[in-house]
Amino acid sequence: IFHLGLIQIMGPGHLSKFGTPAFARFLPITSTIVFNFLSALIAAAILSAYASSIYGGINAQSFLLNSLAKEKLILFSSTIKKLNKHNRPIYAIISFIFFEFLFVTLINHKSILIGISNLGMLSAFVLTLMSLTKIQYRRKRWKNIIMPVIGFASCGILLYYSCKEIGK
Repeated sequence: IFHLGLIQIMGPGHLSKFGTPAFARFLPITSTIVFNFLSALIAAAILSAYASSIYGGINAQSFLLNSLAKEKLILFSSTIKKLNKHNRPIYAIISFIFFEFLFVTLINHKSILIGISNLGMLSAFVLTLMSLTKIQYRRKRWKNIIMPVIGFASCGILLYYSCKEIGK
């Protein structure tokens, strides 16, 4: 609803030209104090959303890396599986952040970085969809297999466009 309202207020042309942070310029506000406060609030909300996304990604991926280390599926498993006194996989977090820094440093095209990230997430989605399909097949719930098929189609479309971007 927010995004539709944003497009309604700014218009698609202005939104693509100026971006979301310029949203306050398109509101009928005459007070500079209110305008400056709203502009700062929008910038803080965008920054908070980015920070939350980064934190969530690091948190989730480090626990996955820790789980892989517990199963001895990766190198240096004995170190990466260790937890600190707060039950956080500190070595997995450090490893994940190191590789993220390495990717961001070595890959200078944002579209390639997004494509590579999509491939990593797609592998998790496809494995989940395969498990769901297998469960529905075993239970002979043929109508419920439609959703995983739609999921596979969506993953296929995203895979196609991600590989296309990486190929450029």
